[in-house]
This record gives sequence, C-alpha cells and structure tokens, in this order.
Amino acid sequence: MNEIEFTPGLDPSAYINLGNVGIANWQAVNELIANSIDSWIGTGPQKELKINIDLDNNPTNLKKGRFQITDNAAGMSVDELKDSWGLFKSSKPKDEKNSDRYLGVYGIGFKSATSKIGKIVTVVTSDNDKEYYIVKVDYEEIIKQGADFKLKINPVPHDSQSKKLFNGGPVGTRVVIENFNASFPPETLDQYLPISWKKFLVNPNAFKKKVTITRGWTKTNKIIQPYDSPADKDTITPIQEVVEIKKDGKKYNIDISGFIGFRVNKSQYTLNTQGIHLYRKGQLVEDYTSNFYIKSARRADNNSLVGELDIGGMDASITKSKFDRDSEEYKQIESHMLKVLTPFVNEARLMSIAAQKERKEIDKAIANYRKKQGLKLTDKQKKLIAQGGSVRDISDSKTEKTELIIDIEVPEEKDSFNFRMNGALTFSYDETKYKIEFKKIADEDEEGKLYNTEMPPQGKDLFIIYHLEHPQGKSIEKALKKYEKDDVSALLIRVMVAECIGNFLEKDKQLSTSEIQDCLNKVLNYKLI
Repeated sequence: MNEIEFTPGLDPSAYINLGNVGIANWQAVNELIANSIDSWIGTGPQKELKINIDLDNNPTNLKKGRFQITDNAAGMSVDELKDSWGLFKSSKPKDEKNSDRYLGVYGIGFKSATSKIGKIVTVVTSDNDKEYYIVKVDYEEIIKQGADFKLKINPVPHDSQSKKLFNGGPVGTRVVIENFNASFPPETLDQYLPISWKKFLVNPNAFKKKVTITRGWTKTNKIIQPYDSPADKDTITPIQEVVEIKKDGKKYNIDISGFIGFRVNKSQYTLNTQGIHLYRKGQLVEDYTSNFYIKSARRADNNSLVGELDIGGMDASITKSKFDRDSEEYKQIESHMLKVLTPFVNEARLMSIAAQKERKEIDKAIANYRKKQGLKLTDKQKKLIAQGGSVRDISDSKTEKTELIIDIEVPEEKDSFNFRMNGALTFSYDETKYKIEFKKIADEDEEGKLYNTEMPPQGKDLFIIYHLEHPQGKSIEKALKKYEKDDVSALLIRVMVAECIGNFLEKDKQLSTSEIQDCLNKVLNYKLI
C-alpha cells in the first residue's frame, strides 16, 4: 500500500517543547493511559479494556531505553492519526452521550507525554479488521527538516498475526517510545499506577466494564491492583459536597465526592504520605495534598489524616498534573472544602496521638470519633462509650508537647461475640463451627496470585484456593502435609488461615478492625505442633 504523507501544521520544535511542561515520567504515562481510556469510553464502552505496559529502562545507555503501551480500545482511523500529531487536536468522541466523562482536555497530552519520555515515537493503530497504520517520528530529526516537515503513515494489511496485535484483537493502539531523555525506573510506575487508576481498576467501576492494566517487567503479580487506602476502615467518613461556582456572571455546580479517614498504624506516619488524593473524573491529578484542610504547611501531628476526593467538573492543567490554584473556580472550591474539612484536623491530631498508645486506647478514640460523626457503632464501640469518659488532647505551651488524655480507664472485657480455634483448620464463631478447606487449581492465576482467600463461603465451609503453576504453588502443597511437624510449614498455613478467617469476619460478620484483630491473635497463637 502507498504511504500517506501529511503536514501536522505544527513547528517541529514544539514537540520537544511540550515535553518540558514540568510533568514527571509517571504522569506522562498517565496521559497515555488516559488516551486509551477515552478511546474506550468512545465505544460506549462496549467491551472490557485491556492495557498492557512494558518498560525497559537502561540508565547507563539512555538510547536503549524503551517504553510500550498497547490497548484494545477503539483505535484510530487515518484522519484521527493525523489529528493526534496536530496542536489542540485529538480524536473526536465516538460516543457523544459520554462526552462529559472524557479525561482529555486540550488535545496535547499525547505530544507532551511522548516527548517527555523519549525522542523516537512509533504509533501502530487500527480501527478495523482490514488494515493497520504505522507512523514513526524522530523528534530531533524533524527539527532538522524545518517548518515544512512531513510525516508518513504506512498502511499495512491485517494478517492472522496482526489481528491479535492489540491485546488479542485487531483493533486498538500501540505506542512505542525509544531513546529516553532520562532514566525511568519501573518502580515509579509500581508506586503510582495503583493510586492513579484505582477508580477504573476496581470491579465494578463507574462504567460497569472491567479495566485491566498489566505490566511486563515483573514475573509475577503482573496485573496492577487498585490502591487500598491505609485509613483504618472504622474511621472512614464519606464526603459528598455540591459547590456552587460563580464565574463570569454565571452559576453552576461542581460535585465533590470521596472520603476522609485516619491511619492508626504509627509506622506509616510520614509528612510525605499525609493528605488527600485529588481525582478528576477518576484520574489522579494531585497526590497527598493538604490544601483543602489546612492553609499552612503540613504538620506532623496531622500525620494520621488521609483521604480521596474526586472533583469531576473542574478542569486541571493542560497535562492534568495539578489543578490551577490561581483560578476563581479553584479558589471557591478550596474555600468551601476548608470549611468542611478543617474540623477533621483536630480529629487527626487526636488520632495521631492515640496511635502512639495501646490498642485499647486507639479503639476508644475511634469509638468516640464515630459517635461524633454519626457513624454506625459496633456493640463493642457502644460499650466503650457507655463506660464514660472522652478522648481529648492538652497542649503545654511551654514545652510544645501534646498529650492524650483518656478520662476513664478502659477495663478488660470479654468479646461481645464468642470466637475460638477448635483445630488447625476449624473454628467456632458464636457457637457455630466452621471448617476451612484448601483447594488446588492446576493452572496459574491471571493476576499472578499464589492463593486466594476471598472465595465466598458455602454454608459452614470456607475455602482457600491455591495455584500449582505458581512458582511457590508446590510449597503450599508440601506445607499442608507437614504443618503438624514442621515450624516453617505451620507458619505458612497459619498465615493463610488467618487471612481467610479475617476476610470472613469482615465481610460476613461485619466485625470492626479491632474485633477482627482480637480474633486473628487467637488464630496466630494457636499451636499447630
């Protein structure tokens, strides 16, 4: 087939300049993922979205660096591929009814993202099962050609192999970036991808269609799992606000939803991980921000505070790496949220201090917090509150020390339920006996997991599924035969059993975090040998 030449109408130096807009490499990758998601949304969406990412970093020879992202979304036609290289242009939405849910804003994300990571970009795409299209661009070379540079699209007929190119299908897009500008450790993506895309990775998500992101640089756990907030589940408070924006003589509403919670594990406390993740339409824009609950710099005594908020209607910067804090829209939202969230700062201080104490005192602080917030209380929390007293803090202005005061000692008490281990794989809850069974599966788990303890129980039977094809699969099989004789095998089985029972008590019996921990202590202390 004949090559198709076109002129993007953009100065060649602009591509490299767009890569210098102040985003990090992981944010550049997020832009490319956002393009895949927008393309998928444009289909309805009608199918599950699969995004595969591979990264070969070579810090000693940047020219050999290579990044690749492949999706099975809608792909691009020749005209859409041409538009992707122009300024303020992007693929037109295929589904107008979802147009307000698209992540793209200005149509420069692809250019800025690719030029941020490297100098040579290849795009392979197809919107049909007849042919696919390839365009390769060297950002340094087109500068030498001058303002009249041309790009070439090479159409290629689909064959049996290319019809599986886009994660198993003939339609989708692959972007390859080579000759890195700087070292790009894959650990950065390991850290940020679960946070950035958790709203889409959860199942079900808002679109009721599964989204999977896989990584190619690990041998196991290839599927990116959604980020799980470190907030103690008993402290999570839903946030649902509608902010009326007044701008240019007009009024409109912006919805803000999410939660605030507190970490009670003091080992997690750092200033860098204190704060709220801000999302826009499900995509992470700012991580660990404190702007909505404190005007001054973050303080160590607020280290327990964490949360997530989605601000769907407010536009972010052109790279979606931050919100425009100078805009009138942002200032009005910030002012509103400071009124809503400032009261949580005092609670964060109490919880941060309580986290330094014994577990009973942490439970007392959580119980009082839930009562103040009007949250549902467990029987144990009701009893803690009924004993009287309160959790408060006092500050010594001379020493600048803050101390937690619990007015009434929390006495030892029996659980409001009855839990005991009857044997290595049996236990009783409220006098009902339960049995745990290990089931093996011959093949390997799609997500690379060794075992799964979240299977729904059947009557009084709980199940732990393990995969023999996993590199450690046979270790479980051996441990099941030796756990009554060997300490290492006993520890492995005990940990898996504890995880299984913990899931059961949380989901089926709806116990609090502290109540579950009390039970798991009995599991882990039960002697198998």
